[in-house]
Amino acid sequence: MWPAIAFLLPNIIGFLAFTAGPVLGSMVLSFTSWNLLSPPRWIGLSNYADLLGFHQAGGSWTANDPNFWRYLGNTLFLLLGLP
Repeated sequence: MWPAIAFLLPNIIGFLAFTAGPVLGSMVLSFTSWNLLSPPRWIGLSNYADLLGFHQAGGSWTANDPNFWRYLGNTLFLLLGLP
């Protein structure tokens, strides 16, 4: 069993350092407001509400970021349509 662990350990360390660590760090930072010059300030789900939310403008509901929905549609098409 120890030889298997010895062979797998470099891959596990690489995965944790270069994949899992940055993904978790990005996930935590997505809940903050940060401009790189000041410390991150926790704002919770506000970033996601701004991205996915809608507001009423001119009597109709409009997406806060209409490009997001187009980009999401393009991503789904490329994910599901091309293969």
